[in-house]
Amino acid sequence: MNLDFGKQVSVRTRSIGAGQSVGICEGIRMKKILLFALVAVAGAANAQTIFYGGDSDGRDGIADQSGGSVSDAYSYDNFNMVGTTVTGLFANMVESGTAVATQAKYIIRTGVANGVQGTVVASGAGAVSRVATGRSVLGFQEFTYTMSGLNIALTNGTMYWFALALDKTGQGGQSFVTTTDGANGTTNPNAIGTPIHDGRSFLDWQSAGFNMYDIAGPDLEGGGKWDLSQGVIAQAVPEPATMAALGLGVAALLRRRNRKA
Repeated sequence: MNLDFGKQVSVRTRSIGAGQSVGICEGIRMKKILLFALVAVAGAANAQTIFYGGDSDGRDGIADQSGGSVSDAYSYDNFNMVGTTVTGLFANMVESGTAVATQAKYIIRTGVANGVQGTVVASGAGAVSRVATGRSVLGFQEFTYTMSGLNIALTNGTMYWFALALDKTGQGGQSFVTTTDGANGTTNPNAIGTPIHDGRSFLDWQSAGFNMYDIAGPDLEGGGKWDLSQGVIAQAVPEPATMAALGLGVAALLRRRNRKA
């Protein structure tokens, strides 16, 4: 589907005391060690990027916006959840026109397939920040749009699909999430998490006739593997080995203190 940019809305970018003191010291030492242990646990659970499909390959961009000239076009890519809480979502995108979006909507689903909506497990809206990536995609400057401050509980080890669509209500132009391929996904050192470049990305744009439509389908890219340059930030779960070692260390210190007592 190749729509003339500027005349119609577009689906793709390219269509557009001693004993006491010893006890006190030992207590202080124990408190310090326990504090360090808590800091270690907190550090292990800090928010981090658990999924990123890779930098844009410059091939295209897929319609991804809410409001404006496009009514609810959401582009989805899949990720395996690491941790239990999503704290942020981001996407590399381009905008046509001069207006800059400052708000976005997100949707997270399970069970998505070609023509299958799956189940919405989280959705919402909020402010987004943007930072230039330094790349140009088909003549448009690319930016990373990030929605922070989220608190979305998901299941560790489960596969989800998510979309982050810019809100262009009251603005001209369109927004597109840029694509990424094998060269910029599976071999890109910036790619994070799984799955990378599996081609299971979909456009859900009901008003244009795209019902969770495979981006590689004949009415869009017409073959090959197409994934999206977007990512997920979450509170990662500390590795079991780290937690086990920490627990053993604290237990040993407690036994040592009890023997001295």
